[in-house]
Amino acid sequence: MSDNQTYEKLQKLMHSYVPEFAYEHGASDPGCVLTDLCGTMMEESRERYGKVIPRHRIQYLNLFEHLLKEPVSASRAYVQFRPVSGYEGKVAIPAGTQVLSPSSEAGDIVFQTEHGMTISDTAPELIVVTDREQDRIIKRNYSEQNPTSFRAFGTEGVNCTVHQLYLCFENLFDWMSGLDLFLQVQAGGEEDQDRLLKFLTGDQVRWSMLETDGEERTFTTVEETDGRIHLLLPDYQPQKAMVGQKEGYYLVLTCLEGVQDLYIRSLSLTFAGENKVPEEVYLNGNEEPAGNFLPFGKPLGLYNECSIDDREVLSRRGAKVSMSFLLNYRIHEEKLELPEMELEYKAIMKKPREQLNVRPAEVLADYVCWEYLSETGWKRLLKDERTGTMFNGSVEGPMTIEFICPEDMAEYDPERRSGRIRLRLLQAENIYRMPAIYKCPVMAGLSFSYTYEQEMQLPVWAMTRNNFEEKNITEDLRSQGVVNLFYETEHRRRTMYLGFSGSVAGTPLSLYFDIENYGDRPISFQVEYLSSRGFQPVKTADYTDGFSGSGNLLLMIPDDIQKTTKFGYEGYFLRFINYNRENPEHALPVIHGIYPNMARVANVNTVTEEFYLEDEEAAVHIQLSQQNLLKAEVFVREQTEEGEEWIPWRQSSRSVENGRSCQLDMASGELFFRKHQFSGFRLAEEGPHIRVLHSNYSGSVANVPAGAITIPGTAIRYLSEVTNPFPAYGGYDGYTEETAMRLVSGMLRTRNRAVTRKDFAELIAQESYGIRKVKCVNQMNQITIAVLVEEYEKGAHVFSGIKKAIRDRLLRDSALMPSGKSLTLIQPHFIRMNVRVWLEKDSMDQAYDLQQRALAKMTDFINPLKGGVSGQGWEIGELPRASQLTAVLRTGLPGCSITRMVITAQVNGQEYSVTDEFYENLNDPFAMAVNGEHMVYIEVSGC
Repeated sequence: MSDNQTYEKLQKLMHSYVPEFAYEHGASDPGCVLTDLCGTMMEESRERYGKVIPRHRIQYLNLFEHLLKEPVSASRAYVQFRPVSGYEGKVAIPAGTQVLSPSSEAGDIVFQTEHGMTISDTAPELIVVTDREQDRIIKRNYSEQNPTSFRAFGTEGVNCTVHQLYLCFENLFDWMSGLDLFLQVQAGGEEDQDRLLKFLTGDQVRWSMLETDGEERTFTTVEETDGRIHLLLPDYQPQKAMVGQKEGYYLVLTCLEGVQDLYIRSLSLTFAGENKVPEEVYLNGNEEPAGNFLPFGKPLGLYNECSIDDREVLSRRGAKVSMSFLLNYRIHEEKLELPEMELEYKAIMKKPREQLNVRPAEVLADYVCWEYLSETGWKRLLKDERTGTMFNGSVEGPMTIEFICPEDMAEYDPERRSGRIRLRLLQAENIYRMPAIYKCPVMAGLSFSYTYEQEMQLPVWAMTRNNFEEKNITEDLRSQGVVNLFYETEHRRRTMYLGFSGSVAGTPLSLYFDIENYGDRPISFQVEYLSSRGFQPVKTADYTDGFSGSGNLLLMIPDDIQKTTKFGYEGYFLRFINYNRENPEHALPVIHGIYPNMARVANVNTVTEEFYLEDEEAAVHIQLSQQNLLKAEVFVREQTEEGEEWIPWRQSSRSVENGRSCQLDMASGELFFRKHQFSGFRLAEEGPHIRVLHSNYSGSVANVPAGAITIPGTAIRYLSEVTNPFPAYGGYDGYTEETAMRLVSGMLRTRNRAVTRKDFAELIAQESYGIRKVKCVNQMNQITIAVLVEEYEKGAHVFSGIKKAIRDRLLRDSALMPSGKSLTLIQPHFIRMNVRVWLEKDSMDQAYDLQQRALAKMTDFINPLKGGVSGQGWEIGELPRASQLTAVLRTGLPGCSITRMVITAQVNGQEYSVTDEFYENLNDPFAMAVNGEHMVYIEVSGC
């Protein structure tokens, strides 16, 4: 009741008794003064009695003080220690190392590491996930400075698995203009021959030629012919390529899918060329037509030579070459020129003398030498005497010369004006006699054919590449040893590898994983390191609870970790072997970053103080140097049978309790011992008698932002800097009357036994400070509870820091265990909503202010903690609607109209338009909207 109501009530009461009395509040009339005095007395009594209820309420709450446990003890954070850049040694950071956050208001805020570790100048640079069953290898480059999110053990991405066979031939395909090849393959066992040929000619493999730029040209025809594999690639000029340090022509077999154990014993190549007209024919250096020519000229000339060349045919070293032509002859006559004699007529006529007639000589190509141009000069090609005398006129018609293309045949040179096979006329009888008739050989229709049928061509070098493992199988193919072409190289379970540029040996090495696990499905994994003995298990302390949330992973890695090349990366490797039976992609945890050299720190300042006793019988009051204590341990130095020892004394809430007990006010930092408390105990004769180890915290002021912890508390050699990549969280200034009332009412109602959803919320609030929203979903065999913390924007590590304590409390004080149900504890599934709205206004006056007010209203409306229509925040699973946001903007922004609004939401890395269909398809009871990027556009009507 207000003062005005009191005086109005008195005036009505006065009029009921004395109607003619005119009362005026504050008048000088005695009746009015007396009435005012009564009103003042009544109001003071009301105020005095009004204070009784709150005072008794506070006294009532204080009765439960010993039952209330402050859920959060101090602010916590993660601090990254960095050694001097390039330092190859290890820097030890012991537990209890202090780091400071400078603050102008509270001074230096002290944080203290909760565990020790070894730091080194290294960070993960490569992340590889392998799945043998799916035959997938997902390789990602990683940078600590610009981390990208990925799913732990996720197989989404570009598959890097490779199963290939490389067959290298040095000069076998020189100058070829098309490939028509036959492969002879023999399986490891006769019973597997048909299966092998079927696989090698099926759709599961690809045959191709490797080109200089690394691309592959696929064969157009791959078929089985008479137990051989026929490969056809017409109109193609083979190119030499480089694989490793070996250059040559590479025939590549690629397994596309369905890796099978293919054991082969031998593999060889054969191909043939028929009726190829030679490209070059020279007679004594002059070019002749290949269709019809005289190899030794007309007339014959001793030592005349005919040279023939073809880039393709004569580059087939080891091939059987057939040289076919039609041999005939052309007669050329060389007559003797005789001088004519003048006739003398005498008186007596005589008969004229007959002219001398000389019989012409026959000239034949008696012997021709067949030669080839080797790498060291000309050598005999054909040693058969029949081929040397075949041009002497004894034979004619179709001729075929066969020879094996020598291994030392010279390379083709387009600048050379002579061929690599020459026919040289070494002997011709009567060649210098006159007159003479020359029987000149004529070669017509000259053509070459070659084949490797008799001599199968083995590759000069062969290699299998299975994923990133390369194996030289050249000798195995030459000796007909059994070779498995394609096989899996990875662990049979899904595995994740981390590659480091520097050694990660440490005792322990600390890796912090920034994780969001909406599914709350822990992963059972084992960590191994790569040593000279292969991968060996590592002792770990996992504070991520199987990648269920953010936290540290402490690894005891020995010094024998070995540097090696794996997945095309040279470095040091750790691998995580996943033992889960199923790994659905949507349920895998998302890793936002991996940070080495991270230690969890708490806003704790630990101090050890020692005190002397002057009178052991008197009461003792000690004021400690710190207040707002987190924890304290009290020791008294006593004389025992083994000598002087520091004996711990326990803290008691009652001052009359006997034994080794004391009273300690944690808020004020005061320590009490009652009179005669030390009687019955033999204290040390000299030295300090009481030792107190105590630590305090700074409250909510210690919730510093990221990058605020920058000063090491002690000097550490080779330490370059310290910093906190994430904001500190969890610090608060103790209970208020409001929070105490809520907790006490929850304790009395539930009796610390949760059954309903409200019971779960109150139990969680008792265990952790800053809980804002809770939602429970009861399923067939489990209960899923989503918890929204007040500091959710600082990152998933905030929830991870309190998750275990909440889970333990719920399992201990709820009906989950008797019912046989499992508990799943998660954060809400945050969906980032982006809003774009177009506002129409009469003019541009105060357009900027309107834009900022609209942005503020949209941000406040979507805010999970204080948004919604009521301003009390959104419930988990409740998403804002466009119609609701439109109504809020129209109410709060008078003088303008909304012409258009577009809302999008980011779900699982993809952006969707928020329509009615979006809400129908999003069947997620734990979805919660958070603010994304908002834009407000101002339009002027009439423009």
